[in-house]
Amino acid sequence: MTKHIIIDARVCDGHIHGISRVSEQFIYNILDLDSSNRYTVLCPNDYPREKFPKKESITYLDAPIPLYSIKEQWAVWRLARSLNPDLFHCPTFTAPLFAGFPVAVNIHDLIPVVYPELFPFKYKVYYNTFVPRICRKAVRIFTSSNGSKQDIMRFYGITEDKITVVYNSAYSPNDTIEPYVAESVYPDYVIFVGNQMPHKNFIRAAQAFDIARKRLGNKNITMVTVGISEDFFRQSQVGGLENIVCLPYLSPGKLQSVYKGAGVMLFPSLYEGFGIPPLEAMSFEVPVISSNCSCMPEVLGDAYLSVDPLDVEQMAHALHSLYTDEKLRASLIAKGIKQVAKYSWRESARKILGVYGEILS
Repeated sequence: MTKHIIIDARVCDGHIHGISRVSEQFIYNILDLDSSNRYTVLCPNDYPREKFPKKESITYLDAPIPLYSIKEQWAVWRLARSLNPDLFHCPTFTAPLFAGFPVAVNIHDLIPVVYPELFPFKYKVYYNTFVPRICRKAVRIFTSSNGSKQDIMRFYGITEDKITVVYNSAYSPNDTIEPYVAESVYPDYVIFVGNQMPHKNFIRAAQAFDIARKRLGNKNITMVTVGISEDFFRQSQVGGLENIVCLPYLSPGKLQSVYKGAGVMLFPSLYEGFGIPPLEAMSFEVPVISSNCSCMPEVLGDAYLSVDPLDVEQMAHALHSLYTDEKLRASLIAKGIKQVAKYSWRESARKILGVYGEILS
């Protein structure tokens, strides 16, 4: 029997960032794979209509309602209730609290709960007030790693049977490479992909790079940072270091071009819900150095150099090793290719559809 499923795609507005990109991949594949159910997709603008599949079973509905707002609690609820869904799925940290219909939600990570000191007050309020209530209301919670699953259980008291781990992936066949050339860089550079939040650990990464470069005899090596602004870098405690080039946020297509020129990825994050960039780098045969904590061992297996992200000296040693030990490089590249192959947006979408079936049966 055909069921009616609402997918809240308001996070997919064309401004690609971590959660919107993950949501876009899941939604595209769910809609593309499922021909048994009827879907209504809530849209912030025309972007989802242009990006997602076009089928008779899919209706795209304008819903320019601000995410994570008080207004969405009544506006989305009222809109969804008028459509009488059998299931409402929101792929990010929100959903109607007083739905009156089954709700599934994606909780990608709990960084503001694990590291509250790093976030503004409004994040603390939202993650300590709305998100736990949404989790208790939901019939199923999707999350991106067993590490995040354990955090949801520990901080919110949610039972294990209510949480399904659905892994993210790297690039999909739908992702195309866009030409992009980073200026003033030496080839085979160190690539750092992140943002300016302290848990991304840019300062220690820059310090480790500087130590490694000097130990290599001031070799012509550049550290290319994606997501770190020039102003932030210059005003930081590492602002005087040489050979560090800051690039703005890049689209997935342009970022692929940057990966192609990299020699090593340094991703020493203190906490991730999944951590997509290391897998992306591996898909371009770039060996990876990443953290020995959070979900990184779970996601990357034995296909990377594991370091303590608080130990600058250990990170510097790992960088030095990957620029001097060709056997180690070759081994990590080979392992990385195999590791990336374990993940698939399409297979993860199939897993979500399987959960839909359980809820709707």
